[in-house]
Amino acid sequence: MKSDAYKWVSAALLCTTIISSAAFIYLFNQVNTLQIENQRTLSELKKFTIEVNIKLDYGNGSIVWYNNTRVGVGKSLLNATENIATVGLSESTMGAFITSINGVGDDLNAWWLWWYNDAGWKQGPVGADQWILHDGDEVSWVYTRF
Repeated sequence: MKSDAYKWVSAALLCTTIISSAAFIYLFNQVNTLQIENQRTLSELKKFTIEVNIKLDYGNGSIVWYNNTRVGVGKSLLNATENIATVGLSESTMGAFITSINGVGDDLNAWWLWWYNDAGWKQGPVGADQWILHDGDEVSWVYTRF
């Protein structure tokens, strides 16, 4: 009697092991296929995009970096900023003026100014909508109180 029980338990364990192994092999192959497809997609994406690093300095000690942010080739700093944050802006003949980023702004004594890193931080010479980004650019938005 005990011998039959051991046989059934052994058979059940063997079946479970076989089924688990088959499921593992199937899932392992699926993951590998997805990784290969992901690499192909990323390779195609790199043909049409650039990577930039964007810093948001909220002026209160809170700083957030968005490193390796992908934006389309030929896109402006304004486009990239709108990809990573909620942006309030006003338009003028001189271009777009950022009034708020992620709800921070609209203070009469503070402004969002942007900077770019070219062997040191330099203030942006044009509006964010006019500054075309290039691969590897590093830019910063700083909420500055006057």
